Amino acid sequence: GGVRSPFIIRWPGQVPANHVNDTSVFSGVDWLPTLCAIAGIDIDTRDLDGDNVLDIWQGATRSREGTLFWKTNSDNSAPAMRDGNWKLHAFGRNAVELYDLERDPGERHNLAETRPEIVQQLTKKLEAWTTTLPGNYIHGSGGGGED
Repeated sequence: GGVRSPFIIRWPGQVPANHVNDTSVFSGVDWLPTLCAIAGIDIDTRDLDGDNVLDIWQGATRSREGTLFWKTNSDNSAPAMRDGNWKLHAFGRNAVELYDLERDPGERHNLAETRPEIVQQLTKKLEAWTTTLPGNYIHGSGGGGED
């Protein structure tokens, strides 16, 4: 998921020079809705995982509108999510890790046992999201040949 990964934009007249934003959150899934907004393409963002973050690029500081979810395209991979300052890693029904990224951006202090109400709330959201994913994944041979 990449927490606090550097991202640099140069767009004279649109993005303020020398501006550093170290509080707003955006992800790769935000590229499509943001580029569509820049191009003037009207899309229904309810069908997308990402947010239009053009205002953040242009200097605004704001909270994320949506929740971020992650899962690799592997049948048994563990999903994770970020909702506000909370990040939840689900390794199974009873094996979760919870982090407060505002206080612990390095994810060193698992709060799952001390914040069960947050774990329960986020687990419901994560389970609802994972039900929308494919039941299994098709993987190519990687060699360009037929499977």
